[in-house]
Amino acid sequence: MPYQGAKDFGELKQFYEEFCNSRFKLLKKLFCVSMGIDYEAMNMIPEETDHSVLEISEGNTGRVAKDITTFCMEKVEEHIGERLYKSGRSVYRSADGNKGFIVCVSKSYRQGDREKYWYAYRRPAVENIKDCAEKNIVYICKDAGDVVIYPAEAMEKLTDAMNYSSDDDGKVTHWHVVFFRDSSGHMTQMLSKPEIREIDCWSRAKTTTWSRIKITNFGQSKKANASALASFLIV
Repeated sequence: MPYQGAKDFGELKQFYEEFCNSRFKLLKKLFCVSMGIDYEAMNMIPEETDHSVLEISEGNTGRVAKDITTFCMEKVEEHIGERLYKSGRSVYRSADGNKGFIVCVSKSYRQGDREKYWYAYRRPAVENIKDCAEKNIVYICKDAGDVVIYPAEAMEKLTDAMNYSSDDDGKVTHWHVVFFRDSSGHMTQMLSKPEIREIDCWSRAKTTTWSRIKITNFGQSKKANASALASFLIV
């Protein structure tokens, strides 16, 4: 790049920082590959809630703005037939306190011809609804318009089969929850131990109380039509 004097220092600094960052990312990825570390999972940052604004059409009332988490939880309310009340940053409860929900959000990560959604399962988060008879985790796939309601107890039983991250003392901070979604909308959950395999969400529906909510026209256009009826699938 051209550099002629002190006036160009800011531009030179930015160029050098971008160059160093790109080189560091490359070396970091090569190191992970050589050590057998999942570089992609390590660099994914799970979102507990998402406050991106959607422009929603609601019948004859015109267009209103709602964040993604609020909109999706309204669909969960419709699905379970109960009003939910927010009691924490990512915590919702039914009026009688019997049902509790922890909300997690992930954007899509392209892997081959499928979308990959990555979340963190944290026990301390579930502790926030420990007094609820029904404890659920709501996984929002924000680029697809899918909402998966997953019983916390069922997820806990799978922790031995999932990869995890730990702190400097070796204590597990969270487990990696990974869903894959193909072009037809079919979803699977990836387990990593003792070997990598995938659970078919559809066949698992017969033995669990999973719920999946498909919100029409939610992901691709980044806008949602709230007047359209969401289709509810038990998975």
